[in-house]
Amino acid sequence: MRFNKSSLVSIGLVVLGIVVLYFGIFQGAKLLFASGQELGETKQELVNWEARQDFTRALSEKIKESTFQQELQIALPDSSATAELLSSIEAAAFKSQVGLSDFSPSLDYSANSAKKGTITSYELTITAEGSYNNLKNFISRLEKIKRVSRIDSLTLSKNLDGNLSANFKLIVYYLAK
Repeated sequence: MRFNKSSLVSIGLVVLGIVVLYFGIFQGAKLLFASGQELGETKQELVNWEARQDFTRALSEKIKESTFQQELQIALPDSSATAELLSSIEAAAFKSQVGLSDFSPSLDYSANSAKKGTITSYELTITAEGSYNNLKNFISRLEKIKRVSRIDSLTLSKNLDGNLSANFKLIVYYLAK
């Protein structure tokens, strides 16, 4: 049997096509397997990343909760914490260039009279002297003190020297022990 040139070329092309097809399928399967393996690795990385994200979120929530509890403890301490409060008031007066002429707790204040775990309060009567702007600044600073408190019964009067005198009650809250 003799093959002419065109038959040999046709057979060669068929064989070449089969070889290319064989290697194409083999390489494709190899690529598919590699992609599957890479997909598994990527999936594992994603799971690890999501776990780190969950851990980070949980840690962030604990920090926020802890910070909130610390801020609440400052704002509503479990005792009257009068010394710290007085220091804050004196610092506000100093920064506002206001003189304090009267600074006294109410007569009915008693730390032992409140039930444990209840929110209770006491009053401080404060008389401060200074210019209008300095008194306004002082009251603004008092409102920013981190203790739960409120200003009540504010009266202003003019002194003989031209300055103003502010008389008010600062009601301070705390959690009874």
